[in-house]
Parts: sequence; structure tokens; C-alpha cells
Amino acid sequence: MRKILTSNGFLLTLAVVAIALGLARSILVHDFTWFARSGAILVGISIAFLSRSSLMGQDPKPNIILANGFDQLDPQGYIQSNQPIPPWLVIELKSRFAVGVLGPSIGAAGTVIWGFADLLNRCCGWVA
Repeated sequence: MRKILTSNGFLLTLAVVAIALGLARSILVHDFTWFARSGAILVGISIAFLSRSSLMGQDPKPNIILANGFDQLDPQGYIQSNQPIPPWLVIELKSRFAVGVLGPSIGAAGTVIWGFADLLNRCCGWVA
């Protein structure tokens, strides 16, 4: 279960599916309340993204400048030194992307959808 909740690809796919199903259901029943509910699911998914480091049981790594002048979190430093990129760095970069980009973006989109999608009913004249 932990592996699923920490997979950026799975959570991103889940978010897209939630939006698509909510939108499809809304169009089918002529009520954008269903689309608004998909926004609530997006907010939940964003919480999983923002909790990725904690769910994996890892602490964020500090930025340390290596002898070659690169940050230890910069893959280019390893590539330039002809060293393989350490597995921990791949995990760290995925966590930073989830916490810094995916979580806030999906959370913001979910909040907007959750809060305002039902107003589309008035635009379409579906529900009074």
C-alpha cells in the first residue's frame, strides 16, 4: 500500500481519472455537482503527494556542495564525474517534485473545482 501511495505516476493517473469520471458523470446527468466532488478527491490526492516523504519514512536531504562544485542533489554532478546517479537521489528528486510541484498544483486545482464547479450548472442552465 505504501508503494502505491508514494508513486507519483499512479497518483497523477488517479487524479486524471477522477477528473475525467467526474466530468463525464456531470455531463451524463446534467449536474456539475459530480464534477465538484471530483475536486474533493483531487484535494485528497494532493495530500498524498504532500505526504510522500513522510509516507516513505525519509527525511529531506540537505543541499551540500561537493568537491566538483555541484550540489549533491544535482544529477549533473554525478554525470560529469562519470559516476552513476545514486538511487537515493532519484527517490529524493521524485519526493521534491511531488511535494514542491504536484501536491500544490493538484491541491489548487482540486480546491477550485470543488469550490466552483457547481456554478457551471448556472452557465449551462441545467439546475436552478
